[in-house]
Amino acid sequence: MEYHRKSIPEKNTSVNRIPMSQPIEVTYDTDIHKIEVKGSETMEAEVFLYDINGNLINSSSSLNTNFEITASGTYIIEIHGYEWDAEGVFEVDE
Repeated sequence: MEYHRKSIPEKNTSVNRIPMSQPIEVTYDTDIHKIEVKGSETMEAEVFLYDINGNLINSSSSLNTNFEITASGTYIIEIHGYEWDAEGVFEVDE
C-alpha cells in the first residue's frame, strides 16, 4: 500500500506528499473470501473498498474491519486517517 501525509493548509502553504510507514496490515483469506484490515486500536481511520470502476463496494468507519468479497476482479482499498491516506490495488481470483 502507498501512504501519503496530508498537508494542513493552516499549518503549511505547500503540499507535501511523502511515502510513510503505518502499522497497518491488509490481507485476503481465499478460504473464507474476506479482506481483513488490521492496525493499532489507537489509530482512527475510515476504510473504503471499491471495484476497478470506482464503485463503492463497502466501507467501515473503523480501521479494524473485514469485507467479504463475492466476485473475482480488481479491487481498490482506501484508508483515510487524520493527516494521512493509504491506497492499495489487488486482484481476487475465485
